[in-house]
Amino acid sequence: MKNTKFLSNMTVFTLSCLIFACNPTVEPTPDVNTFVKSDLIKTYELGIEGQNYALVGDTTLPKQETTLHPTPSKPNLNSISTNANFKYVAIGASLTAGVRDGGWTNDGMMTSYPNLIARQMGITDFKQPYFNEKEFNGYGLKLQTSNNETPVPRYKAVSNNLAFKPSGVEMILTPYEGSELNNFAVPNLIDDFYTNLSNNDVANTYYKLQLKRILGQSIKSIENQIILSDLVSIESYQQGLIKYALTGNGQYLPQISYLTVGAGNGGYYDINEQSYTGGTDLILYKLYKKDIKNFVLFNTPNVLNFPFFKTNCISFSKIKAVFDKYQLTNREYGYDINDEYKYFPSPSMDTLFKYQNDKDKFLEYYLRKLQTKVLLKNDEKRILDLQYSYNNHIKFLSIKYNTAVVDINSVYEKVSNGTYVTDDGRKVTDKDFFSSDGLYPTAYGQAIIANECIRTINVFCKTNIPLIKTFFI
Repeated sequence: MKNTKFLSNMTVFTLSCLIFACNPTVEPTPDVNTFVKSDLIKTYELGIEGQNYALVGDTTLPKQETTLHPTPSKPNLNSISTNANFKYVAIGASLTAGVRDGGWTNDGMMTSYPNLIARQMGITDFKQPYFNEKEFNGYGLKLQTSNNETPVPRYKAVSNNLAFKPSGVEMILTPYEGSELNNFAVPNLIDDFYTNLSNNDVANTYYKLQLKRILGQSIKSIENQIILSDLVSIESYQQGLIKYALTGNGQYLPQISYLTVGAGNGGYYDINEQSYTGGTDLILYKLYKKDIKNFVLFNTPNVLNFPFFKTNCISFSKIKAVFDKYQLTNREYGYDINDEYKYFPSPSMDTLFKYQNDKDKFLEYYLRKLQTKVLLKNDEKRILDLQYSYNNHIKFLSIKYNTAVVDINSVYEKVSNGTYVTDDGRKVTDKDFFSSDGLYPTAYGQAIIANECIRTINVFCKTNIPLIKTFFI
C-alpha cells in the first residue's frame, strides 16, 4: 500500500496502513473524550517542535486496529545468545519512540523500528510504553490539511482519545501502567539518557512528564532491564541536533563533557574521552563491564536535509516577493534581513502571508507583530560541525568496544537526494520516508531504518534475521 501524507480528514485512515494491512472495522470515537482547543495548544507547547507549526483547528481520528506484518520464521540467534527468551532493548529519543506526524501514539510505537526488529527476530512480547485503550492517540498528533492559502503547511490537531489530563496551567501525562520495558525511548530527549535516568524530577515540565512516564522506576530496576539484555540498540543525539536547529543562536548547544564513573569510597576513574553523549558512553561502559558485548550504535543524519528545514522553512525571498509586488524598498521599511535567514513555518509566518494581498495589514504585521524563529547560515554550519563531531565519536566508541554502527546518516542522505532503493527495488523519496511533520519517519520510513539495523546486526553478529519486505507496501 502506498505511503502518503495526510492531506485531508478523508485520508486519515492511512495512519495505520503504511506498511501493514488495516482492519476495515473502525471503532467509533466517544465524543466525551474530545479535548477543547486550549488544552490541545498546551500539548504542543510541551514539545520542542510544537510551537513551530500552524494549527488551524482540531479534528478527531477514530481508532483503527493496526495489523502488523506476519512474523517470519524465527531466525537462529545462537551467535548472539543461546537464551531461550532472547531479550532486545532499544534506547533512544523520538525516532526510537516512533514519533510521527508530530505525535506519540500507540500506532507509532507499534510501527517503530525497534518493534519491527523484534518481530523479525521472532520476539513476541517486546514491551513498549503503550497508552491505555481509551488514550490510543497519545498526544501531539496532527493531520496536515490541503489548505495552501499561505506557503506555511497547516495542520489540524487531533483532539480525541488523548493521554493527558488538564490540570490548571499544567498537563498530566498518563503514566505507563507496566513495570517492565524493552523500548526505553523518551520523545524529545536531548540530554543523555543515563543522566536523566538518575534524575526523574527535573524542573522542565515536559521532561518531568516524559521521564516519569517511562523511567518512573528505580534506577536499579531500569539498569537491570538494560544490562541483562542479549542485544541493545542505542540511538542518541539526533534529537539534540534537531533541538539546536529549532532554537539556534547557541541556545541548547550541546557541550563536550568528560566522563567519570564512580569507583566507590568517593573515588572516580576516568573513561578518558570527550563526549557529547555521556549517557551513551556510560551505558556502553556498564554493558561492557557486565560482559554484554552485543549492541549496535546509530550515527546521526544531517537534520538540515529533513523536509522541515529543507522545504517547509520560508526563505526571505518569499517575503521579499510581497514587498516587490507593492514596490516597497528595503530602506523605506527598514527590514535588515536577507537570504542568510530561513524562517520557521510558524503561526506568525502563516499570519503574515495571510495578509499578502493586503498591503497595509501585511506591513503592520511585519513591522510590529511578527514573531518567529529563524535559522542562520552560521547555525547551519555549527549543526554540520556537531554532526561531524558526534559521528566521529560514534566511530571511536565502535572501535573501543568492538561494536557495530548503523549508518542511518547514509540512508537519510540517499533518501534526500533521491538515490535510495530498497532491497526489493523500490525507490524511496522524502514524501515516502518522512511523515507530515517533516522531522520523523512514516511507518514505511521506520521499516527502512529497521532493515538497515537488521542488515548491520546480521553482518556484525553473523545472524540471519530476515529483512522486512517492502515491495508490497
